Amino acid sequence: MHQAWKPVDLVPRTRLRHVAILACATAALGCLALEVARIIHSISLVGPLQFTTSGAEEEALASIWRFIHDQPVYTDPRVVPYTASYFNWLFYCAYGTAAGGTLRLFGLSEAWLPTVCRLITLAIAVSGVAIFAGVVRKETRASRMVAGLLGVLALFNPLSGFWVITTRPDVGAAVLELAAVAAFLRFGRTEHWLDLLLLTLLLESAWAFKQTSVGALAGITLALLSSASLRRPEVDCYRPASLLLAMFAVGMLIAYAALGPLYRHGLYLSQVHSGFQPRWALLHFGSALLKMPLIAVALAGALLTWRRSDGALRSVSLILLAMFLLEFAASSKGGAGDYYFLSLAVWSVLWIALALEQVPSRALSHAVAAAAILQVSSVVSVIAGHRGMIDPRSSARPYEHLAGYLAARPGPVFVQDTYGDLPWISPTAPHFVIAYNNEVDGAAGVTFERGGWRGLVATGYFTTVVTRAVHPEIEDATLRRYRMAREEAGWRYYERR
Repeated sequence: MHQAWKPVDLVPRTRLRHVAILACATAALGCLALEVARIIHSISLVGPLQFTTSGAEEEALASIWRFIHDQPVYTDPRVVPYTASYFNWLFYCAYGTAAGGTLRLFGLSEAWLPTVCRLITLAIAVSGVAIFAGVVRKETRASRMVAGLLGVLALFNPLSGFWVITTRPDVGAAVLELAAVAAFLRFGRTEHWLDLLLLTLLLESAWAFKQTSVGALAGITLALLSSASLRRPEVDCYRPASLLLAMFAVGMLIAYAALGPLYRHGLYLSQVHSGFQPRWALLHFGSALLKMPLIAVALAGALLTWRRSDGALRSVSLILLAMFLLEFAASSKGGAGDYYFLSLAVWSVLWIALALEQVPSRALSHAVAAAAILQVSSVVSVIAGHRGMIDPRSSARPYEHLAGYLAARPGPVFVQDTYGDLPWISPTAPHFVIAYNNEVDGAAGVTFERGGWRGLVATGYFTTVVTRAVHPEIEDATLRRYRMAREEAGWRYYERR
């Protein structure tokens, strides 16, 4: 058995450790300032703002809208109107219930749905900061202020970016996994069925938000089994690990059976043609490190020290390493580092918070301080306008103008920009918020009903077709049954002849 380090209460408080914590606190304050600026530009309580804060956000909003209106959430992207839902059921259920209730409670129009959903995500992120701070306070001697700043650094950083104010399940899944680990660290390696049931429900909920969120489950299972490998006869760790996995599997199977084939297709088959390449994983991970350099320190430290660590630090080390392997494998698809490594930032900061207290290493303090300084420079580069974005409205299209024009038009209507097909902008059904991988599927040989949206346009199915004035991406031959009625505010409006 590897010898563990000295207990926490015997580890001296070194000056280097304080410098590292101060550097992390400074980085947290910079991240908070950046996030506040983004919130100010992305959320308004005066009027509903219409633009996207993450890729394909309109598809999640359309699915939530369908849930609110008791319409099927999981649909076949091969049939009219070619929509799809990719995330797991609890995300749509939770956001649909909360957002729909909020709209009804305050008498708001559906145009407020994006704002309400973004506020829900922000509230979840704030709750994650509180949970994170609670774990740090319990496992270290950090003050309430230091624990809170570390929580801010974990949830509000350039890697999480607009994810904390967008309509996606990533933040909710990460916070639920964090709550599960907090519960695990609180009651430890127990066989009490109520404790295991609570742990399973939290882990199952994280998966039910986002189906790839199983890193905490893997890490906790490894933590239990690694305790058994330490040959502690007084603790049977195989039994709780087996029960945890069994109960989790039962929950998954129930969801698969109850929600049907379109649900399973949306989760696992809807993106099979998107392409998976190992080089993308390397590019995405490199991008994540530029935005969150502390990840590199945490991963290297966890890999080098997990065998000699014990208790909470050992568990978090294994969770961090398991999370990295799973998210790195998932990131071999298109997108950006933000889509895959958000949770890795949370566990990296938690590992650093525990390791600074429990690992007697000057090198660790030096590395954390250096990475935190790089973190500050990453934030400054965004604020200075050299990288990233603060105001998403700068690239937004005038959807208010589009909504005003379409309000008086009979349906069906097709807007090439899928956000413009949302129900509060294009009021006539069906709403063609087309799946983002529609083109990729078509190129892969997938057959679409009635020739897809291009076939519908070519046959004059729509009364109105709206394209972008610049780079419309619709061939003139396809629009032969339409005449251009006007070009205004960056839109070209075509009416059926």
